[in-house]
Amino acid sequence: YAAMVRSLDDGVGRLMKAVDDAGIADRTIFVFFSDNGGYAYPPKATDPKGFAEIPATSNLPLRSGKASLYEGGTREPCLIVWPQHIQPGTSNDALLHSTDFCPTLLTMCGIPQPEGSQFDGIDQTKTLLGQGPSRDRVFCHFPHGGEAQARGIPGFLPGTYVRKGDWKLIRFHADNA
Repeated sequence: YAAMVRSLDDGVGRLMKAVDDAGIADRTIFVFFSDNGGYAYPPKATDPKGFAEIPATSNLPLRSGKASLYEGGTREPCLIVWPQHIQPGTSNDALLHSTDFCPTLLTMCGIPQPEGSQFDGIDQTKTLLGQGPSRDRVFCHFPHGGEAQARGIPGFLPGTYVRKGDWKLIRFHADNA
């Protein structure tokens, strides 16, 4: 895991240096976003032996992780570099959804939304600039199950959730409840 993080860090560093060396850093937007939480469950086996009860990652203090509808599986970091607009080192607790990227990036690039098009996401440009509120809710449907469900991973059942502010309502489907 540590080697993968190191490799990612090296790769992103090389990419940012190449953009800087090309002289286009001041007009390049970088977005770094994860699709799920870390794998927070003990592995089936380890090499060397003796670590089978220790998860590779931790999402603490959030509950559960990858493949879960709990916050450990759905609350993810998002890093955005937008020179001359977003000040380095700033942070924001806005509620973003991956569907927001298309309308947001169009606005950030000064490209009008194509006539007649509709997006599931909303433009979050003002939110990223600290000039306005973000979306107030997110809906998600997660129809998966399978091996992880059979292994008893917490929150890994087909389900749907709505999150508004600090509240999240989860409805698991096919859980015999």
